[in-house]
Formats: sequence, structure tokens, C-alpha cells
Amino acid sequence: MFARLAAALAFLTLTTTASAATVVLKSGEILEGEVVEMVSGERVVVRLPGGALRPIAWSDVFALRSGAPASAPVAQPFAPPRDVESDGKPSSAALELGARVGANIPGGDLLRDVPASNLLRPGPTLQLHAGVRFSPSWTFFGGYEYGSFEHGSRWSSAADAPSTHAVTVGFRGVTTPRGSVGFLFEIGGGWRWLNFTAGNNKSVAGGPILLRTAFGVSLSAGRTRFDLAYSTSVGMLTSFDLSKGCVSSNADTCDTIGGDDRAIHTVHAITLGTRF
Repeated sequence: MFARLAAALAFLTLTTTASAATVVLKSGEILEGEVVEMVSGERVVVRLPGGALRPIAWSDVFALRSGAPASAPVAQPFAPPRDVESDGKPSSAALELGARVGANIPGGDLLRDVPASNLLRPGPTLQLHAGVRFSPSWTFFGGYEYGSFEHGSRWSSAADAPSTHAVTVGFRGVTTPRGSVGFLFEIGGGWRWLNFTAGNNKSVAGGPILLRTAFGVSLSAGRTRFDLAYSTSVGMLTSFDLSKGCVSSNADTCDTIGGDDRAIHTVHAITLGTRF
């Protein structure tokens, strides 16, 4: 009789210290088993069907489809990780901020028969951006870029170094947004200004960024992501500040640039940055 009672008590102990659950990880892996321990904000331990125990870091959990075991040392009710509602669905839009540093590499022609290399050579760049992440994979963002260039081959003795400012808008997509490693893609447009010295004159030129694209690798470290990206901006100068000089021997190009004088230039950038 006492043996039967002891066996019944042992059975009740086992059934109240483990709970069947489905654990969905950010990597996409789905684990079926029993939750034997859960410490909110730290870890979840799952007993797999074969009997092996699988400890899981709290930051790796996307959703837990079960109640907590009665004896689990839980400090507070289950709180899903960032971007996940209690029903496992993506959360509402969230603000995203970021910065990147790297190098700008000019190319193409600033004007017809005026290669960018005449005025500009590669130099450092700083990119700042803010956006709204409206799904785990997609963000609508706006950015500001400042860069300086070395003097080009034509006016290498000019006192002031050339520089650029740009504002951009676009969309950013990230594969495996909840995984540790993914790929990023950006597409958008904007406007660019170039400041440089042509001879003894300081000139300011501006024009649209017809297309800006970026590709890269994104690494996750908790709530922060680190991006290594290669971007290309394709643009066209449409005007110069007449009061500050001109880079072309044709005086007609010093104010509004005629269609025959316009050309396509590019600004490539290799950058490393972070988003959160």
C-alpha cells in the first residue's frame, strides 16, 4: 500500500514539474517537448522527446506556445522578446536608428567630358539614418550623408578639400531578421550636393540621386545589428551656383546645366555600422 502511494506521489511530482510545449526559435527551428525550467529573461530548458535537455537562451526565443510549469522558477509572467506579441505575431511598427562610417569612391562624369576624377578622389564618409520598421524584415528610412574627398588630378593644389552632402530615402530589407546572420538590401533615391574648388573658384553643384542601392551582411548581437555594406548612388548634376564659379569651359553650364552637358556620375561607398 505504502509502495503504491509513493509511486503515485512520484508520478504527480513529475507531471507538475514539466509541461508540454512548443518553442519557436528566432532561427526558425521548432522544438517540441517539455518545459522543465523557465527563468524569465534568462533561459528556457526543454526536455526533448528522446530525453535530452536543451537549454535555450531567452534572447533566442521567438514564441513559447505553452503555460509555464507550476514549479518553474519564473520571476514574472512570460514576456516575449522584442518585436513579438504575446500571441507570437510581429509587433507594431518600431523606430530604428543607425550610423555607418567608411569610404566614398567617386566615378563617372560630373559633366560631359568632365570625369569625376578631375575633381574628386576617394575619401571618408559618415552616414546617419532613422527609419520605421513596419515588419520584422522591412524598414522605411531616411538618411543623411557627409563625406570629404581628396583633390582630383585637375585641381590638386586647391586649398579646400572637396566635400559632399546627401539626403536619401528608401526601403531596407533583411533576410532572417531574427537570426544571427542575414543579408541586407536597400533601394531608394535622394539629392546630392558637391562642394569643390575649380581653379580659384569655389563651386556648389547639386542634382538628384536617381538610384541608390546597397547590399551587405547583417550580424545580430541581441537587439543591435552590425552591417557591412557596399552601396552605389547613381546621380546627375543639374545646377551650379553661378556666383561661386564653374568647372566647365562652357559658360552655359555655370547656372542651369543643359541637357547636352549632363552626365551620369556615381558614388560608391564601403561602410561598417550599427542599427538598433
